[in-house]
Amino acid sequence: MSEWLGVTNNRLYQAKLLLDEAQQVQTDPNDYLQQCRFQALDIAVLLVMHQAWLAYLQELAAMVSVRSPITSFDHLLDSTALKTGEMQEIQNMLEQPGWLGEFLAAAQRPNQMYQNQTISKSSLARDASATNLIASTKHQVEDTGTAYWLRQLTSLIDQQRENRQES
Repeated sequence: MSEWLGVTNNRLYQAKLLLDEAQQVQTDPNDYLQQCRFQALDIAVLLVMHQAWLAYLQELAAMVSVRSPITSFDHLLDSTALKTGEMQEIQNMLEQPGWLGEFLAAAQRPNQMYQNQTISKSSLARDASATNLIASTKHQVEDTGTAYWLRQLTSLIDQQRENRQES
């Protein structure tokens, strides 16, 4: 197993801890400091999730013996002649509108996250049905942004790792 597996897991865990802290902040619309704190924590979650994504790409790169630092999914594809099933699945996800593209776009411009923060309900429904997720009462359609993206990213990574172990 790649050393990057531990890095990926660590970053996902850090993102979850930050998200838990952000969700503890009471967002009173009249309290500017609380709103700033929440937004700062939420943006931190996004940036740590992006670090997890890059670590996961390094994990995939190590599987095909690419040792150079990977800075994006496109860079990973350019760095290898062998495209694994995991890479093909990610490429398919990125070719269609959905959570992964939204997450990566937000990670490229984290300071703009609160100018256009909502995820469309159709995107949530499409992505949930595509991955066969059953929404619990805690995680309904109104659950958007980093919490949703973190669950989806964690699920994608876990599913791909499980598929890899089975084959």
